Amino acid sequence: MNAQAPIARAARACGLLLTAALAAPALAAATPTLGTDLPCYSPGQAIGLGGAGYTPAGDVAMSFALSGAHGSNVVAAKDPLTADAAGGIHGMVAAPQLASDSDMRETVTLTANDQARIGPTGPIGPPEEAVAATQFTLSAVDVLVVPWLIGHVNPRGLTTFRVNGWEPFRKVYAHYFLNGKRLKTVEIGSVSGPCGDLTKKVRQFPFRPVPAGRYRIRFTGTPFFDPQGFWVGYREVVVPKSKAVR
Repeated sequence: MNAQAPIARAARACGLLLTAALAAPALAAATPTLGTDLPCYSPGQAIGLGGAGYTPAGDVAMSFALSGAHGSNVVAAKDPLTADAAGGIHGMVAAPQLASDSDMRETVTLTANDQARIGPTGPIGPPEEAVAATQFTLSAVDVLVVPWLIGHVNPRGLTTFRVNGWEPFRKVYAHYFLNGKRLKTVEIGSVSGPCGDLTKKVRQFPFRPVPAGRYRIRFTGTPFFDPQGFWVGYREVVVPKSKAVR
């Protein structure tokens, strides 16, 4: 009887088990995940990203696929993110521009590609181990006051203020400037929904007196106007002498 045979067989078995154990992590790659900090963004707004399951210390390339009623586009983020030692990603990327100027809202699919698992012809292994995706809404930022666009300015006339994409601000303030000086600041109302929208009927100039003249009207998310901060507005709204309010 060969007493060494059971030992040799046991050694070979242990060697096979050890080889399998070492190979297991490579075969069982984690499925990457991806998430954003908000459900809606405006063009250029910083998107906070988080995810896990990527190649540790590897590059993760980001791309945007935009789809709207009037246009679509695919845009790559300028720089990749780098996964940490545990395969997690944390960082910021800027939201892209809308695919079409005619769209107020578009759906965006944000994709994260684990570059270490993607070869020249595509994913190395199952695609779900190399790519993660999530969706959000991309919204234009706008305050629409139709009478001011068509020159039907009447300070006491009721009109509808339509505000889109005001996130992350929760309120809308209108700052009325005459001859370069702020005449009045008015709170228009609070926005709602994931993108920050508001539709409200109020007077075009909800205060008095309203002298005749050429107004510049700026909308902000705070009661304080900072010319270097965020604002949208109308460059020239003319109140004729016949419509002035004492």
